[in-house]
Amino acid sequence: MAMRKFYSYSGILLLAVLLNGNNLFSQTLVYSQTFYAGSSSEPQCDAWVAFCNSINLSNTYASITISGSGSATATGAVAQAIATALKNNTTYAGASGGYNWAVDNWGGCNAGGTAGPELTATGALCSCNSGYTVRPCIHNANWGSANGGATCGGGTQTMTVTLTVAGPPCSWSGSSGSSYPTIVCGSFTSVPAGSGTYTYFTAVAGATYTVSTCGSSFDTDLTIYDANPAWTARAWNQDNGPDCAGTNASVQWTATYSGDHIAVVNRVGCQQHDWTGTSAILKFRKDDPCACTPNQPATTWTGAVNSNWNNGNNWTNCVPGPNTNTTIPVVGSGVYPVLNGGAHQVNTITVNPGASCTVNAPATLTATQ
Repeated sequence: MAMRKFYSYSGILLLAVLLNGNNLFSQTLVYSQTFYAGSSSEPQCDAWVAFCNSINLSNTYASITISGSGSATATGAVAQAIATALKNNTTYAGASGGYNWAVDNWGGCNAGGTAGPELTATGALCSCNSGYTVRPCIHNANWGSANGGATCGGGTQTMTVTLTVAGPPCSWSGSSGSSYPTIVCGSFTSVPAGSGTYTYFTAVAGATYTVSTCGSSFDTDLTIYDANPAWTARAWNQDNGPDCAGTNASVQWTATYSGDHIAVVNRVGCQQHDWTGTSAILKFRKDDPCACTPNQPATTWTGAVNSNWNNGNNWTNCVPGPNTNTTIPVVGSGVYPVLNGGAHQVNTITVNPGASCTVNAPATLTATQ
C-alpha cells in the first residue's frame, strides 16, 4: 500500500510517494495560486519567488507543467533548463511538447516591487498574447494565463506550475557508524560511510547545505532524508552534482526542518550491501547563511546568485551582521538585495549611487552607526 505525504508552505506543495520502503520515488514541487481579474498579484508574487528559490538543482527534473483549465508541459532537458533558469535568475528558450518555452530573468517583466521571473509557453516574453504564461511579479493585472487564453487582463483563475523530479531515492541497510559530524560554514567535515549506510546529522530550517561523496573510489548514489514527518526524502543525486562532475554524488539543498536528518550512501543503483570493505567519503558543509564574525569586519554585495540578502554567495566575504561594515556598489548584473522578512542589523551600510537595497515590511534593517 502506498504511503502519501503532503507538505504545503507559502503556496508551494511538495508531494512525496514512497511504496513499501522500496526505491520507487516521485516528488513534485508545486506552485498554485488564485489570480483575480483586474487585480495585481502581490501575494502570488511572494509565493512564486518562494517556489523558484526552493528549486533544488541537485535533482534531475523530468517535467514542468503550467496548468489551469488546460495545460502545457515541457520534459527532459528542456524541463531541466527551465528549472535552472527559474532558480538562477537567467534567461532560457527552448521547444518541448509542441510549445516554445521561455524564461525571463528576475525583474525582466516587472512594473515595480518584488522581482521574480516570467515563465511562458508562448515563446514571447513580456507580451500580451494567448497561451500559457505565469508572471505574478509584473505587479499589475497582466499576470498571465493557465487556460490558454489572454495573458493580459485575464479572468479570475487558478494557475499551477508543477515540477516533477526524476530518479529514486535510495534506502539503507544499517548505520555507517558515524553520527552527528560537526558541520561548519564554508568548509567540509568528512566521515567514512559504506554502501547502504546512513549517517545522522543535524540541520537548521532555512539554511543551505552541501553533502557530498566526491573523492570516493566508487560510483555513488546519495539521498538526504529528514525526520519531518517520519523519514522523508528531500534530495537525491547520482552523477554530476554541485560539488563535482562525474560518478560521485553530491547534493545542495535548503533545509525545511530543524532537527535530525540522515545522509544515505549507496553504490550506483541503490545497492545496499558492499562486501569489498571499501568506504565512501561522506562530506558535510553549511553554505548559507554564513554570517560575518567579528574577525570579518567588512563585506560587499555582488549579487552573484540572486537578490537574497541571506545568501552568502551574494557577498564577497560573508552575510552582514551587527559588527559588519556593509557596502552595496553598482553591480553589472543589476541584481540588488531585497529583504522581505526578519530583523537585520549591520554596523554601517553604504549604498552607492545607482545601487539599491529594498526593505519590504515586515523586514527591518538597522545600522548601529
